[in-house]
Amino acid sequence: MSEERATEHLPLGMEHILTMPALIQLSGLSPDSITNAISFTIAKSLFRGVVVEIVKSVVVQELTHLTNARYSISVEEDADWGFVYIITLETSARKALEVNLELQKRFPGIPIVVKWTGSMDLSEEELIGYIVRITRAGGFKAKAPPGFSSVEVVREIREE
Repeated sequence: MSEERATEHLPLGMEHILTMPALIQLSGLSPDSITNAISFTIAKSLFRGVVVEIVKSVVVQELTHLTNARYSISVEEDADWGFVYIITLETSARKALEVNLELQKRFPGIPIVVKWTGSMDLSEEELIGYIVRITRAGGFKAKAPPGFSSVEVVREIREE
């Protein structure tokens, strides 16, 4: 069978798959070591997925004990924070942040963000206080973007 006919059944962009045996031979790696590496990579990916789902289900279980509010939960992978669990609660800011604080106490080291759809029933100072307590409970340290100057921010606030 010609190489052109052999690639007809492959998805677009996968034509290079036919060159893999030659590349393996050129690499000097044994087929077993390549199979093991591929198996490890697949297993690692599956394991990460299972862990994310287990943590998500445990967070949901705790969430049901903390509030009667309707919610949705999603998980996003962040380059700096790893897997971030994002919960949206149909409640006020105060109640959402109380839930966020309690979840973060129960799951330190796992980034949990709680958003709310209800009213903003906090002052700016109260909001900052919750954010600080949530961050501390999670064991997280503040990260600032390159070029950020806390001195300039404090100076601007004092000038207002």
